[in-house]
Amino acid sequence: MIQKLECLVVEEPSVMEERRKRKQMLADAFGVSDPDRPSQFSTPSVVVPDDVVLYAAKHLDFVLKVERVVQYFSLQISKRLPLPPMNREQRKVVHVVCNLCKVVSQAYGAEPNRCVNLIRNPTGSQVPTESLSTIAKAKLEGREVETLVEEARWEIKLVDIEPELKLRELLVYQMKLDPELQVEVLKERHPKNLKSALVRFSSLHLFKEAKSQLGGGMRG
Repeated sequence: MIQKLECLVVEEPSVMEERRKRKQMLADAFGVSDPDRPSQFSTPSVVVPDDVVLYAAKHLDFVLKVERVVQYFSLQISKRLPLPPMNREQRKVVHVVCNLCKVVSQAYGAEPNRCVNLIRNPTGSQVPTESLSTIAKAKLEGREVETLVEEARWEIKLVDIEPELKLRELLVYQMKLDPELQVEVLKERHPKNLKSALVRFSSLHLFKEAKSQLGGGMRG
């Protein structure tokens, strides 16, 4: 995924230089000494959901690539940029980064090929006062790494399910117990015939409860 995002960033010095000149002209007109410094009158900080911050802290490389792509897009003339297919957590990251930069983002398509389009904001984009990667780093530094690793273990991998076991019904049941349950279908092209899935629980308590219920029914 990171390599696909990198392919979207093609350096065009002439375009970037033109953007820089425009920014400097505006700065001179308003008496701003540093055009790259966020304005004190800028839009208030965007509230970033905790689950996105946590995911970003665990996947900083991905977040940095997304920020680079969004920044690159904001400097271009094109009005739209389609991104590669991403899972739900990755799309959330894109939406947050776009929101911070005042770039419009729109998801489209069906799983597992659901994508996000970057769309130029008619009112213009902006340099965020605080990027998602910066917020994520602060989150990571403020918490013990062991805690983040422990939360990453709140998942159960269901693979090689026997035909008579109705995986879909099992997932629906778990979703009722944990409304924030995240489900990722593994190598599945036909959603109607679920055979494997990775489920992530929102708390250690719910994870342990589900693990005790499933018992030896899980297969690795």
